[in-house]
Amino acid sequence: MTTHVCRFEPWGVEVEAENLETVLSAARKGGVPLEAICGGNRACGTCAVEVLEGRLEEPDEEERAIIKGRSFRLGCRARIAGDVVVRPLVGRASRAPEKNSMANESVREFPSLDVKNAYVGIDIGTTNVKVALRTDDGLELRSTVSNSQSSWGADVVSRLSAALADEHTAKALQETVSRDAIEALQSLQKQASERSACDVRIQHAVIAANTIMAALLCGDDLERYARPPYGGDFQLELSGGSLFEELMRNNDTMIVDVLPPLGRLVGGDVAAGLFALNAYGAVEAPFLFIDIGTNIETVLVTNEALFVGSAPAGSTFSFEGIEGSQALESAVYLLEQGALLKTGLLDEAHPLVAREQGEILVAQVPNGPLTQLDVRAIQLARAAMSVSIAGVIQASRVNPLDIAAVYFGGAFSGHIADVIEPLALLPGALYQNAEFKFCPDIVLEGALKLAHAEAARMTYEKQIIAVDFVKDPNFMQSLLAHLNFQ
Repeated sequence: MTTHVCRFEPWGVEVEAENLETVLSAARKGGVPLEAICGGNRACGTCAVEVLEGRLEEPDEEERAIIKGRSFRLGCRARIAGDVVVRPLVGRASRAPEKNSMANESVREFPSLDVKNAYVGIDIGTTNVKVALRTDDGLELRSTVSNSQSSWGADVVSRLSAALADEHTAKALQETVSRDAIEALQSLQKQASERSACDVRIQHAVIAANTIMAALLCGDDLERYARPPYGGDFQLELSGGSLFEELMRNNDTMIVDVLPPLGRLVGGDVAAGLFALNAYGAVEAPFLFIDIGTNIETVLVTNEALFVGSAPAGSTFSFEGIEGSQALESAVYLLEQGALLKTGLLDEAHPLVAREQGEILVAQVPNGPLTQLDVRAIQLARAAMSVSIAGVIQASRVNPLDIAAVYFGGAFSGHIADVIEPLALLPGALYQNAEFKFCPDIVLEGALKLAHAEAARMTYEKQIIAVDFVKDPNFMQSLLAHLNFQ
């Protein structure tokens, strides 16, 4: 079998690829974080690469129609026909220096015998990996890198499916996100050592992630996350992989905690966010914490209990481009212009709306075209959010008018402030008295606060009452009832 060497810059990683294997396939095989937010389904263009040396097979008709004579190639379509060197055109690697020294650089050695203790919080998000480091004397540093697992899809469902299909992919997903965390961690530790003029030794690291991201990181049995009851409330442990080895290299007596979930698909990231909000102690008034992502994870906090629930929202809240936040803004614009009906149908009689190739309704808006399928995805996402919140409130028997605040967590939370009310993302009563607060870094803050806490292990001091939408026979009916824009 004929093989070729495909080298990926700026990492300098060389992969032995089969003749006519795609660039994206070679990247995945070599654990290279080439982005592909659509999962390699030729729908996003984020896997675009520049050919620095060598050659790829000539583009086929479908790829030619997309690139339109431009010099870049699509990693999901371009096939390797000889030794070749490529560089990604999207993501942080496209702006990286020629040598990716950060991933291999050790913390600078200092002649001083002084050692300063540090504590680390790590937020493994679907979109970004965030790391915060705090020393005993109050120095705090933070770093954010893109989650390189995006080459297997932008949402956790796509990544879980890829991992279930192939055990080598599952390992690659674990190592890819581990390298992201190591890159950020080493950068922070180096900065802290240089500012303190001494070694910085990590005593406690707390890792917060949604249930599936935590399972991928820890190399857990993924089969139990693919069907009801979708995991469980057990404690995951990081006991292997490159991130674990890096942490142990720094201090082999370090405590490493992966936060346990609060309930089924209500993950440790939510637990960390609640800790940052002091939700486990006495509260002045009930409040909601909503983590926005592929699933809408909702917690209503009272003095007696935490009422938790999760509902599927699809991929709308996983994107920051036209598929996500811009799509929400476009939907608001179309509602204001009268081009989008309350039922979610684009009005074909409106001048902004036309049929593409005689089939799909498409609206032309400032952010780009919005299709009827995009609108349906938005409807599903907003219905999931509304039903999840309403269900948790109903289970708690708290009067919605008594809820003092709604905290929005997750990377997407910073993108919805202007669309919450126009798209009716929340039950109507919450707009009357509740204060809305957007906290995209709340998970990281909670993880760091836990790492610096005296208690080495996470303990939940209140009763946790799970609201199980999977077993609710009325869930689908409620979801359908909330599809319309009110």
